[in-house]
Amino acid sequence: GSPCSEAWPDAVGQVFFSIGVTFGVMTAFASYNPVNQGVQVDAIIVCLLDTFASFIAGFMVFAAVGVLARAKMQDVESVAGGSGGLGLVFISMP
Repeated sequence: GSPCSEAWPDAVGQVFFSIGVTFGVMTAFASYNPVNQGVQVDAIIVCLLDTFASFIAGFMVFAAVGVLARAKMQDVESVAGGSGGLGLVFISMP
């Protein structure tokens, strides 16, 4: 398939993983809510904010790799070195 169609399942998996890691924290914070307050709105807000933060972080990493490629006068593929995922963070944010 195309690289874009291969990236979407990974992106969705990352969103679910990052929400799953903070599940215990969300439960602890929920204990401070009033008894009559619904949890659905809080859960939706947390999921949307987590997705937004991941989206912004993705733009930050790829923008930094692009700037690094331009500064070195190389194409993005050679600067990224074929690494993906967490490796891109260490390349773009030394």
